[in-house]
Amino acid sequence: MARANNVLTHKVATRYRINQGIKFLDIKKAKLNQQLYTKHLECAAQWPTCWTTIQKSINNIFQLEMETYYENLNKKLDDLQVNHKQYMQPTTSLLPTHSKPHRHHLHQRGARTTGPGCTIQHTATPEDLLDQPHHRN
Repeated sequence: MARANNVLTHKVATRYRINQGIKFLDIKKAKLNQQLYTKHLECAAQWPTCWTTIQKSINNIFQLEMETYYENLNKKLDDLQVNHKQYMQPTTSLLPTHSKPHRHHLHQRGARTTGPGCTIQHTATPEDLLDQPHHRN
């Protein structure tokens, strides 16, 4: 039961981080769109007769760059998918014949030295420690 709760907690935490990242990127996108719109209006006011030609040229260049960028991303994604499929294919030569399910091993807790019921014995009083000369390393 504890393992199931741990897995659920991990999934919820991961989903929360992803959602927070998406919210952050949405806010960033909204700010960038506002800045882009403001610049667009400024340019249209500065070059009223030739702004449409400039804008078409910018859009064409941007379109070519984005096509190249997304082609590279698609190639990387295809490579990752192929590698993942190869990695996930079972190979009988690497699997042990008597494999046990993997369990997470927890470390033993240390003994408590503070808190109720625990006593700490000091070798010297605090005043004696303060009277000793300070040594620097």
